[in-house]
Amino acid sequence: MADFDISGHSYRSGKINGKMQFKLAKKIAPVMVIMMRLAKGGADMFDLMEPLAQAVADMPDENSDLLFDTCMKVTSRKVPGGANYAPIWNEGAERTMYEDIDLAVELKIIAEVLKDNFSSFFIAFQQG
Repeated sequence: MADFDISGHSYRSGKINGKMQFKLAKKIAPVMVIMMRLAKGGADMFDLMEPLAQAVADMPDENSDLLFDTCMKVTSRKVPGGANYAPIWNEGAERTMYEDIDLAVELKIIAEVLKDNFSSFFIAFQQG
């Protein structure tokens, strides 16, 4: 679980279970390989932008849907004026419950959730 702030709102990511982590890792493997190269260092971010953009463009909708849905389902947002957090995902509507969560915010949330849930994987990769 990790807390993070985006656009003036506090969020909390939950844990994705191991089986779903594996399934998600398989679906986004081409993107994760590039992200691991960035995390490991030694590669110029500019040089990796084209392959990253291509990997994202080549991702089937089914895979991107799984990525978005899984990350949004484990994320909650701090209730204004309180200490509690409420889920941001409306399962029935298959969308977030907040109008101010646009694509840019969703992508930042996804990055935070992946960082929280896959950081041990990246650390193990960096250590060899």
